[in-house]
Amino acid sequence: MVRQLIRLKAKIMWNTISRQTWVLVMTILGLLYALSILSMIGAGVVFGILAGHEHIIMPILTFAGGIFILGWWLVPAMFSGMDNTLDPQKFAPYLGPSRKFAFGLSVATGIGVPGIFSTLAFFMPAIGWAVAGQWVSAIAALLLLPLALLTAFTWASAITTWVGVRLQATSTRRDMSTAIATIIFLLVFTPLGVWINWIVQDFNPDFFIQSAEIMGWTPFGAIWGVPASLAQGNILFACLRLLIALVTYACGFWGWSHVIFGAMSGLARPVSQKAQEAIAAGRREIDPHHAQKKFAHPIAGRATSSAKVPNALPRVELWQICGLSAPTASMAARTARYWIRDARLLVTVITVPLFFFMGIMWTRLPGMSSARGTFFIYMAPVLIGATIGASTQYDSTAFWIPVSSAIKGKHERRGRLFGSLPLNSGILVVCTLALAFFKGLGIMETLVLLIFLMALLIDAAVVTLIIGSAWVYPVQPPGTSPMSARGTGSFMTTMLTQTATLCGSVIASLPVLVVYILSNTGVLPSWMVVLTGIIWTCLFAHLGLLWAGRIWDRRSVKVLNTIRSWPGH
Repeated sequence: MVRQLIRLKAKIMWNTISRQTWVLVMTILGLLYALSILSMIGAGVVFGILAGHEHIIMPILTFAGGIFILGWWLVPAMFSGMDNTLDPQKFAPYLGPSRKFAFGLSVATGIGVPGIFSTLAFFMPAIGWAVAGQWVSAIAALLLLPLALLTAFTWASAITTWVGVRLQATSTRRDMSTAIATIIFLLVFTPLGVWINWIVQDFNPDFFIQSAEIMGWTPFGAIWGVPASLAQGNILFACLRLLIALVTYACGFWGWSHVIFGAMSGLARPVSQKAQEAIAAGRREIDPHHAQKKFAHPIAGRATSSAKVPNALPRVELWQICGLSAPTASMAARTARYWIRDARLLVTVITVPLFFFMGIMWTRLPGMSSARGTFFIYMAPVLIGATIGASTQYDSTAFWIPVSSAIKGKHERRGRLFGSLPLNSGILVVCTLALAFFKGLGIMETLVLLIFLMALLIDAAVVTLIIGSAWVYPVQPPGTSPMSARGTGSFMTTMLTQTATLCGSVIASLPVLVVYILSNTGVLPSWMVVLTGIIWTCLFAHLGLLWAGRIWDRRSVKVLNTIRSWPGH
């Protein structure tokens, strides 16, 4: 069964990769990139030990090995919806849960780029001990390598499945957990260059030596502490650490076996006393009076009941108070709600503070170019503007409503823009004020920068709304992880559309951009940026949305058919 599951996972992955050429090319490039990184790390380990730095290199490898296994436990659990190729629930109609099946699934977890990378990385301690002349430790590290991989894969499978089953209970819980996990991932891994720069600048060998000693007694690092204890000649500590490693794997497999039984057979939940009484009495409802009140027709009950029946939509009325028409206000209310409830859109919002953080860090780190930090800051509003314009794709399951109704294109396009502005512009304002505080900008300088960034956001959104009225590109289906590649095919269409959006956004912002550059060089006064930004942005948004609306009136049905052809939408 183990061999069959491995072959099944490999076959499914190969079919997925080879279906589209760009996916195959990117996978090959990813593998080559991973191999190049491992080669450089291996060369650094070998030459570092040969140069006499064994007392520093080996503790770093021990510490990194523990972090690697801990990463296998946590990262797949945070993104439980990214890779469900061998989801135990899919096998429930064909076979029952068993320990042999659980072991096969845990081994098959390592089939893929992360598994290959981890397997090659786990050879590093054995290579390091061999180069250092500690052959007993090298042989021990080599023999314990399968146990390290099984520990990582088994705990990853158990935690991921346990979390995934509970997150499937409600869509709200699933979407919010996905958004939070993606935000944490972006906050940790996107500024990876900044973290590495800080570690290199403030490198402390004693910290890693002490941390490796502590890591060697943890459940996820004990297996790497065994060769270290053997190298020190401490057989007792090596046996104790081996015992910890074996107990860790045994507990993980025991937990995985129980989790897979619950995932494939369902979870038993206690029945309340009131529900038991309703079942015994043959009633459908636990409280019949509550059910009658809940499903009573409001119009029929209006004549006999004094209860107030709402005859308006509060969220729509708020937008109508701002001067929007009823169709535009309705679309704006729906769009504003989706920006908070949809994990795919919410993650895009969080990237704005992340880009500003990267911009501030790049400008404050010694030896770093400030131009790179400026690039991050200017790209943030363009990115969020492009996502605003692409909200049609994210609203795929309900896009038929405005298409089938009598709403005009100009109302639909305006509603998507106005409904997206409160949250996104508010975050942009807060980030700009934080940037001004860290850089010590004055009031006028802050205002000029804010107007310029708002112009970039709105211009990018309008350009994307124009392009999206005729051409759309696939995005992740509802309910999937924002980091998942599922449903994001048609790479060429996506690349061309996003390239046209980026170029169009720059062209649309040229008047404000030129005035902003001339203002920074002292040719024009600062108030010209404010005046030009407000006038040009309002004019371009008005005319652009009218144009986008006309295109939408002609092409909306074709766009709907295109979206409906995407898997999962």
